[in-house]
Amino acid sequence: MPSRLIESLYEFKQITSRDSLVIVFFHCASWSLPSEQIEPIYEQISDLPEYRWLYFCTVNCDHQPDIVSLNGGPYPIPNVPTFIIFRNGRELGRAVGNNKATGIRNFIRNFTPPPHPPPPPQMYHPSGPYYPSN
Repeated sequence: MPSRLIESLYEFKQITSRDSLVIVFFHCASWSLPSEQIEPIYEQISDLPEYRWLYFCTVNCDHQPDIVSLNGGPYPIPNVPTFIIFRNGRELGRAVGNNKATGIRNFIRNFTPPPHPPPPPQMYHPSGPYYPSN
């Protein structure tokens, strides 16, 4: 699923307050070459089924000064591009810079939910289930 563009502080707070993990890509498309380079890679990653558990969003820093301040503010973003993972309104992690696909995936991997443990093996006997005696 393509990432969602966040267009207000209210929307930002609503989305980042979710119980599930949210990654927000902060960029400045009008003047940042690294942001321009990483945006299509971020969109490709957001479409991968292996990351369907993660909600992908973007914030254009040029258009959202109420969310972001490059000089310090509600969400200080001193450099772009910046990727932040949120849950329940709290920042859990941050990566800064043009990290390419591998860097973004490695950053996300730090927050990957643990896999469900496999079911215990069952032993079968031709006459029915086998239950070892103690």
